[in-house]
This record gives sequence, structure tokens and C-alpha cells, in this order.
Amino acid sequence: FEFDELKCRCCGTMKMDDRFMRVIDVMRNDLDFPFIINSAYRCPEWDFQVGGHNVHTTGRALDISIALDKAFELVRYALDVGMTGIGLCQHGPHNQRFIHLDDLEREPSQGSGPMRDKIKAIKTKALAEWKKLPGAARLFLTVMLVIIVISLLQSVMCE
Repeated sequence: FEFDELKCRCCGTMKMDDRFMRVIDVMRNDLDFPFIINSAYRCPEWDFQVGGHNVHTTGRALDISIALDKAFELVRYALDVGMTGIGLCQHGPHNQRFIHLDDLEREPSQGSGPMRDKIKAIKTKALAEWKKLPGAARLFLTVMLVIIVISLLQSVMCE
């Protein structure tokens, strides 16, 4: 990636996290298509001006201009490498669509301990059932899930 792709649009500062960028670079090489960076590092002032939530100020977040089947491939790969923040904006003109990626730690889910334990047990059982499915069924269900998630998040991410 070039410095100009990653720097703040306000002040020109670039404080991207080296480890995060190594993961992004591996993703780009493995997926074998260009990552057009829409937004990377933001100074706190610029982040405030654009209505950000301080995620880009950490140097561990970026937005990639991408649409259609490549967006699906990127989201799937991001999940595989453990990205914890994946934002989707996939409606409107193709040149305005993007995927947000970050690897920031998230707050533990709210709720009582027993509820968290119950959710964890359900997830474990669902994963075991998922692994029993043939590959084609898993691919189909993954595609359907991504379509559902994209449709649910479109209005939230692009307002």
C-alpha cells in the first residue's frame, strides 16, 4: 500500500498499525484483486468531522471500495482471519459501495453470566452441526447468510 492511500485526509498523518496492515496485505495477496482504500487512518479531528466513532483513529481500521462478488469474498476472508469489525455498505452506485474492516477488541456482550453461557452452548452446538454439512450446503448457507446480513446492515452503515 502507498502512504497516500493510508494517510489522514485532513492532516496527512499516517499511523496505521503494522500488524493490522500485514494481515490486510496477506488478504489482498491471497484474494488476488486490488484493495482500493476509501478511508484508513483518521486524526481525531477528521474522524469527528466525518461522524466517525474513533475506530479509524486507532490505525487498525480501513474502508475498502468494493462491490458484488468481490465484496462477498472479502467478507468471507475477513471472517476467516478474525476481523472483529466488518461493516457493509453495498447499496447505491457501485463506486460508492465499501466494506469496513477492523480488528479491535469488542466489549463483552451484555447480559448475565448464565445467559452468556447459554449463548455459548448454543453456538458450540450450531458449529458442530455446521461441520456435519457437506461443503456445497455450507457454501450455499454462507452465501444466504451474507446476503441477509448485507440487507439488514445496508441502511445502518450507509445513512
